[in-house]
Amino acid sequence: MGKRRLLLWLPAVVLGAAILFSLVYTHRRVHERVDLRVPSLPGLPEERGLSAQRVAFFSQGLRLSAWWFPPRGRGITVVAVHGYGYPRGGKASLLKLALPLSRQGYGLFLFDLPAFGESEGKRITFADREGRAVSDAVLFLKKGLAQGQSVGLFGYSLGAASVLSAAGRYQAGDFVIALCPYASIDSLFRKQLSEQGLPSALFFPMVRLSLAWELGWNYGRGDPLRWAGAIRQPLLIFSAAQDREVPFRDGSLLIGLSPAKVRTLVLLPGGHGALRDSFSLVLGEISAFLGTLDGVKGVSPSPSGFPGSASPPLRPLGENPP
Repeated sequence: MGKRRLLLWLPAVVLGAAILFSLVYTHRRVHERVDLRVPSLPGLPEERGLSAQRVAFFSQGLRLSAWWFPPRGRGITVVAVHGYGYPRGGKASLLKLALPLSRQGYGLFLFDLPAFGESEGKRITFADREGRAVSDAVLFLKKGLAQGQSVGLFGYSLGAASVLSAAGRYQAGDFVIALCPYASIDSLFRKQLSEQGLPSALFFPMVRLSLAWELGWNYGRGDPLRWAGAIRQPLLIFSAAQDREVPFRDGSLLIGLSPAKVRTLVLLPGGHGALRDSFSLVLGEISAFLGTLDGVKGVSPSPSGFPGSASPPLRPLGENPP
C-alpha cells in the first residue's frame, strides 16, 4: 500500500520540484539582469583621435554622463545609445561608429544609460526608463548644445529598443535608426530561453512572474511593440539573420507597425554583433540615410529608402550599400 501511494505521489513531487527549480532559476537570472550596474568599457574619444566635451544631464532624478561631439558643417546631430554590453558597456562601445560619422561632419551625443558606465542608477528596465532618458537627452540638446539642429536617434540592441520607445512614446527625435532591436521584453526573454534550450512552456511563465516582481505588473510599458504605431519619423531598422540574442523577425514586425512615410528595413547576414561583423554595411546604410535627410550633395541615398512607400522597403541579405 505504501509503495502504491508513493507511485501515485511521485509525478506530483517531480512536477512540483521542476516548477520550484524553474522559479528559483529564472528569478535569479532575471534579478541578475535587472538589478545591477554595468561598468564602463575601456576607451576614450582621444584614443581614437576624437575631441569630445564631457557633459551631463538629468533624467528621472539621475545624473547621466555624456560625450558631445559638435557638428562640423552639417545640420544633423545623432543621439547614439549603446546596448546592454555586460559585463562592460556604455557609451565607449559606440566610439567605433562615432569616429567616421564625426569625420563626415555630423554631431554626435553619446551617453551612458542609467546604471551604465559613469551614469547614476542601479536598475535596468529594458526600454522603459531608458526610453525616457533618450527623450530627456533630446530635450537637453535642443535647448542648448544642438539648438536649431535636427536631432535624431541611433540605438543598438537595448539602445535600439530604447530609441524606438522614445520615438513613439514621447515623439522624441527627428529620425530613428535601430540596430538589432527587440519588440518586447517578453520576446527578448523567450528568445534567450530558446537559445539556452530551456522549454518555454515551463520557464516562460516563471520569467514573467519574475519580471513582474522586479519591474511591476506593467513591466512592458516601454516595449517598442507598444509604441511602434506612433513612430512617424523617418525610420531605418537593421535585423541580423543569425541573431542569437534578439528575435530576428522583431525588426520587420516593428517597421510594419510604423506609419512613417520613410521607413527601411535592412537585413544583415551576421549575428547580433553587427557593429563588429557587418560594420561597413551598417555604416554605409546609416551614411546614406543621413545624407538623404541632410540633403547633402554627393551622398547617394539607398535605393531601398524613399518617401511615400506603402510598405517598408527591404534590402536583401548581404547586398552592399551604394
